[in-house]
Amino acid sequence: MKRKFFLLFSLMSQVVFSQVGINTPSPTKTLDVNGDMRIRNVSSTNSDNIDFLVKDNEGNISSVSRSFFSQSVSGVLSNIFYLQGTNPVTINVGSTSAVPGLAFNYTIKKGEKKILLFTINGSVRAEVLATGAAGQGIFGLFDENNAKITSGYANFSDIVISNDRLLNAPFPVSFQKQVIIDNSTGSSDITKTYIVKYTAWATKTTDANKAQIVNFIPSSFAGYDNDTESLLSKMTVLVFNMN
Repeated sequence: MKRKFFLLFSLMSQVVFSQVGINTPSPTKTLDVNGDMRIRNVSSTNSDNIDFLVKDNEGNISSVSRSFFSQSVSGVLSNIFYLQGTNPVTINVGSTSAVPGLAFNYTIKKGEKKILLFTINGSVRAEVLATGAAGQGIFGLFDENNAKITSGYANFSDIVISNDRLLNAPFPVSFQKQVIIDNSTGSSDITKTYIVKYTAWATKTTDANKAQIVNFIPSSFAGYDNDTESLLSKMTVLVFNMN
């Protein structure tokens, strides 16, 4: 009888006051629950349009979208991207060429502000494995307007110890750069493009061919053990929220 009376009271409260209280005689919301709550038979839908219910310290319930946790919390790492060089490319001294495989596109939605942290690794050597070869150049990070954002120095040379020699030994470079993209006041989404390029500065060799090569497989190197990825160019991008 108690349950029936309470249910009747609840229904009357809903009609008269448009508010329902469970375990409370004075509801302050449309539905005011004082106590534990249990929900059975929750849908197992795989829809992308899923919201989460959250409770503040006063017990108020509100919904947030799934993207809130990956895109809206300031300082949170929201995504990680990894790119690896593909085809080898030769670059003549004084020239610049894009590094195949290291082109990155990222879309920032309107109202968002992001930090992109780039980590770039690269190696270079002379195209021709001639004795006495040495050279230098830079790996650069460029945007879609071909503006250089940052760069890192790389070189190669012979290593001679007594009568032993390592030809064209590369000295890999690793460098980082933080890029802030602010679309917090934008009215539409924007897409940014970032490309890694290599510029050959100089080559000293007895061979007439002074070209340099990146994204190479060191199959001719002493000790090579099918390490096909060891000297490929690589780039990692960490995306952080700033909203």
